[in-house]
Amino acid sequence: MGNIYIRIMNRIRVKIVDFPNCNSEWDCLQPYLDKASENIGKIEYSNDPDFLICGPYGYEHSMYNCTKIAYIRENVRVNFEFYDYGIGFDNVCFEDRYLPLPWYLGPRVESLTNDVLYKHEFDEDILNDKDCFCNFVVSNKNDANPIRKEIFERLSDYKRVESGGRLYNNQPDGQRVKDKRKFQEKSKFSIAFENSSTNGYSTEKIMDAFAAHTVPIYWGDPKISEIYNENAFINCNNFKSIDEVIKRVIEIDNNDDLYKHMLYTQAFNDSEMIKKELSEEYFVSFFRHVFSQGPDKSKRVNNFYISKNLKEDLKLLYRIKNNRFYRRYRKIKRMMK
Repeated sequence: MGNIYIRIMNRIRVKIVDFPNCNSEWDCLQPYLDKASENIGKIEYSNDPDFLICGPYGYEHSMYNCTKIAYIRENVRVNFEFYDYGIGFDNVCFEDRYLPLPWYLGPRVESLTNDVLYKHEFDEDILNDKDCFCNFVVSNKNDANPIRKEIFERLSDYKRVESGGRLYNNQPDGQRVKDKRKFQEKSKFSIAFENSSTNGYSTEKIMDAFAAHTVPIYWGDPKISEIYNENAFINCNNFKSIDEVIKRVIEIDNNDDLYKHMLYTQAFNDSEMIKKELSEEYFVSFFRHVFSQGPDKSKRVNNFYISKNLKEDLKLLYRIKNNRFYRRYRKIKRMMK
């Protein structure tokens, strides 16, 4: 039946929900979805979808009964009682329903991943442009571990840390920097702290720091050293206290040979494995597997065992959050922070 579906299907109706900017997310994902649908059908954005790609930021998914794919790039778990499939950071196996996708293999980051792969191959003249000690580019002011604030303040006690995000911004114009890469390239070190610490959860922060030819000062994923070479960055997870981290940073800052050695060290433990993973196109293959089954056979959630009250509660939450008075209240609350 799967082969019959592939032959007769002309349209693959898809919609994206529960993202802060669904239009932007669609623009990002469409090239990958088009590739995944080759020889199956033509991707079409539709308000009556066969396949729903869902972010972790809302409850609109509860209004649909089609095949649902949770696409999560935050430190959030996929709930398989609501989603037929999931893509996330957790390194788990669940039949054909889940794709563990580290940040370096995700959409939009192929170019960044390649920059990190070859970050150790650079002209030493780059070092002449590094007139700053360290940078910090963070715009999320809330929902983060307080250790991030502590490292910024403690390093600032040693030397000035250039902050170019909304958080602790100390730039002359008080604005967020427009080009993060150029801003970071001026520094020797980059603070690359995740909002929280969970096994497998590492984002673009350490990659951006590597790509800018800086030494990342990293905190977050306890298993980060399984992917990245600890000789190329400062892994704060290995230190007992912030005091020890600061001592290590100062040591490297005052030892040019040690600093250069870290810059000239490969970022990944196994670069060849990373290149192979990039060529496998896991993201595209996962969607191809889902699309090829068709709207009916691709479903995995057993709706008979999901509480009707729970479904209705999710729908109610969605309606409340999309009420114009609630949205206005949330906007005012954000402005007051």
